Amino acid sequence: MQLEQLRAFATAIDLGTLDAAARELSLTPSAMSQRLRALEASAGAVLLERTTPVRPTAAGEVVLRLARQVLLLQAEARSELDGGLGVEGGAGGRVTVVRVVVNADSLATWFPAVFDEAAGWADIALHLTVADQAVAAEHLSRGAAMAAVTSRPRAAPGCRSVPLGVMRYHAMARADLVASGLGPADLPMVNFGPDDDLQDARLAQLGVGRPPRVTQVPSAEGFLAAVAAGLGWGMVPAGMLARTDADLCQLRVGGTVEVPLFWHRWRLASEPLDRLSAAVEKFANIHLAK
Repeated sequence: MQLEQLRAFATAIDLGTLDAAARELSLTPSAMSQRLRALEASAGAVLLERTTPVRPTAAGEVVLRLARQVLLLQAEARSELDGGLGVEGGAGGRVTVVRVVVNADSLATWFPAVFDEAAGWADIALHLTVADQAVAAEHLSRGAAMAAVTSRPRAAPGCRSVPLGVMRYHAMARADLVASGLGPADLPMVNFGPDDDLQDARLAQLGVGRPPRVTQVPSAEGFLAAVAAGLGWGMVPAGMLARTDADLCQLRVGGTVEVPLFWHRWRLASEPLDRLSAAVEKFANIHLAK
């Protein structure tokens, strides 16, 4: 598997179409297709689903992870050879792209502290994807990310896991809903999305099912706004409660849920990834409960 074939494959996944990837790499569409066919011949498997956007097959996910790691190592080697001056695409140097998956609640509370430090890294560009903490680790095994904030303690193959701390969630609703005396099975509910099981897990602990009215809001700030507006109850991160002046109360039977978070990252030796990991662990230690 040649370097430029791996680069073509990763670029096609990133941009979604072969034509866009060809333009990005200054290739003709024919040359782009030839590189991908040669890579598939080398792998002995179909790697790309020619859909819109293009997607890796199961075998393609393995090769995508390899491509990301090889390209990361190449970028670091080039930076060292250049005297550490830069990064590809950077204004005066080479820039290493570090792909990270973060859950929305972390991104809305403690993770932005990492940005303050990363702002001084001229040689690193962060590319963040938002995914629920329960499924974030899957992006690592697919090669879509190099690191992730996840609630799963066990690291994926080829990765290491570091405990970050605990996020506390409180079952909150507007005061007039709580005053009605109804429980979480009868009050309307707010849910983040299909991967969010915090509310459902709490209902299961109480031995009751979902209420008939459920509002879905796939944004941490929007979720809080929906709860504050009275659309229903929901598990709100403790770090976000100070952001609203709405009259919110904790459900009498809702309780508090603690979700442990872990930092999963490739085991691959990488200075940019090491630097980011150190910052994430530092700020998690400051902002998360133990």
